[in-house]
Amino acid sequence: MRGRKGPRYLIDAMKRALSEHREVELYWSLHFALAMAQQTLRDTGWLADCRNANAASMTWRGLLLGS
Repeated sequence: MRGRKGPRYLIDAMKRALSEHREVELYWSLHFALAMAQQTLRDTGWLADCRNANAASMTWRGLLLGS
């Protein structure tokens, strides 16, 4: 598994955990989960802040912990 990246890796992991679901359902679940994450980042203003000169100081830790 080392070196695997992208949605296929996530779908494979989801298939192992949720074997009762069809692959197409897993892809749609991943699609909506990623869309919700993107919407959350956009609504917080974090994505817009990344375009500013201070973007280098922005980190995931700062986003998640508000620091």
